[in-house]
Amino acid sequence: MANGDITHEDVEEFIILGRPFPAASATGMDEKSADSICDEINAEVNLALWRLGFSNPLASADNINWAKNTKKFGASSLILDGMLAQDTEEGNTRARRYWDRYLARLTQLINSGGDILDGTDKQTDPRPTNTPLLVGDGTGDGDKRYLRFPQRAAADQFTDEKATRESGAGWKGAIGGF
Repeated sequence: MANGDITHEDVEEFIILGRPFPAASATGMDEKSADSICDEINAEVNLALWRLGFSNPLASADNINWAKNTKKFGASSLILDGMLAQDTEEGNTRARRYWDRYLARLTQLINSGGDILDGTDKQTDPRPTNTPLLVGDGTGDGDKRYLRFPQRAAADQFTDEKATRESGAGWKGAIGGF
């Protein structure tokens, strides 16, 4: 699935229930409820990835695995919490550990600006956008010195075209214009 999206089958494997979710249940967790929780977690992580500039769907296998495992931690926590609400303290501790791990991974992703993942899935080419900032070239255009490479190249091209037009205007006027 795109971006390592998960379903109840992935969570069953992850939390090792020893039995599948029932197809329908009036009181406990069933497939439909588990899939609903998985959809919420999928959307939350996908939104974080999208806001950090990653494309949808992810292409890098490492990024997909990272996203899938993060989603498993989050969904498993909520599902375990729902299943074991009346159960042992050990089960609830496990759900809490999964939730803490989910939040830690999501926080690490956001705080790093996506740098913990491979940059190949960025919506823009990572090579020029990850180049260092260019420092001034001594021409006095200090406002351009903080632009990244693609923006700096566009600004320089505009400046060069403008200078060419201005310098050509004098000689064109002297010989009768064009």
